[in-house]
Amino acid sequence: MSKNIRFIHCSDLHLEAPFKGVQLENEEIWKQLEGSTFKSFEKVVQTAIAQQVDFVVIAGDIYNSSMKSIRAQLFFLNQMRLLAHHQIPCLFVHGNHDSLDSWMIKAEFPTSIFQFSPFVSCKSLYRDNEDTPYVNIIGYSYPSRDIQKNIAKEIAAFSQSLDPNTYNVGLLHCNVGGDPTTENYAPCSLQDLLASNIHYWALGHVHTRKILHDDHPAVVYPGNIQGLHINDTQKKGFYIVNVHDGETECSFIETSSFLWFHPTIQVQEKHIDSLIESMIQEMVDQTQDSPGIFRFELEGHTPLHQELQNHNQEMEETIRENIEQENCYLESIRIRTKPYLDMDAIRKRNDFSSLFLKKTEDLLHTENPTEKMKELMDEALMQKLFRMIPGKDTQIPWNRIISQAQGLGLELLSEDQNED
Repeated sequence: MSKNIRFIHCSDLHLEAPFKGVQLENEEIWKQLEGSTFKSFEKVVQTAIAQQVDFVVIAGDIYNSSMKSIRAQLFFLNQMRLLAHHQIPCLFVHGNHDSLDSWMIKAEFPTSIFQFSPFVSCKSLYRDNEDTPYVNIIGYSYPSRDIQKNIAKEIAAFSQSLDPNTYNVGLLHCNVGGDPTTENYAPCSLQDLLASNIHYWALGHVHTRKILHDDHPAVVYPGNIQGLHINDTQKKGFYIVNVHDGETECSFIETSSFLWFHPTIQVQEKHIDSLIESMIQEMVDQTQDSPGIFRFELEGHTPLHQELQNHNQEMEETIRENIEQENCYLESIRIRTKPYLDMDAIRKRNDFSSLFLKKTEDLLHTENPTEKMKELMDEALMQKLFRMIPGKDTQIPWNRIISQAQGLGLELLSEDQNED
């Protein structure tokens, strides 16, 4: 086995992604955002050239949809030509977003660029003046979007015919272990990957960066190179993989042109101005190194509840006006707060809310809540409730149930009183 190998593993470029579900009014920010996937891949290519890596592998979803734009395809072609100019091979597969049956421009890639077919196949790379390959890359491109076959098993079986003393890379767009965050295409298990003659599984499809197995073999998802929506808050990039004497080490390199932030704030401030100041400060603190787009979720029981509901848009405008850093952008503020409940004041009142609170507190402090509930509910309701509890010996969490019902009931009663 070749003593030293260095290569880049990236995936899910999603060139020219539309960034759906994002509400940004500033056209200049939109222009930067729409070009961010291109910038991120440029960072991959520039790193490959600067680090003089042996090769690059891309594990699918180069484009964002089957209707690949001419702009995205020409951009990718030019980046491949740039790698070829620096004698860096690039090998890639197609995934569910850019399957082979979708439209493509007619263009020839340089000979050092290798596109895998819709059959499990192998491409071997050789060093100058050597007769045996230093690496074998076994890959598979999706012929169509919806692939339900276990391709990992096919690659694993293929790998058994390869020399175990040559470093073998499996290149596949797949879902390992039925990850619920993405579609279950080319499903397989971790055991399917481990039972192979593969030294490094270069995977794509899952946008969350994670290493499923450290070595012998390494099983790696680099994630996507640019976050595509407000909940995609992990730092994005790719791995430089260094192989020394058969040992594999992965180093993460960030490529995000924009970071997404989706913080949830439990509102404790008594005044809106101090709440606005704290949100601005968080935006500034989080974007010292790279631009960020924020969506705040405000939660909690607060005296500011009604004020926040009435002045949400003004708050957003105020924050945008007062942000001095050019790389801080507020997408929106979502109000999820609830009215403040002063339990002591409610107890002292002589109304239905007071009676409701006292009754629920009696339930919370009773020695046998199950018997008490039986007194309050008819037999049919009790039977239905017990059927919902899994297992005969399961203890019903009455305190949690009653506490949640208490809070919800008081909130609804409070809203009714406010409307009156």
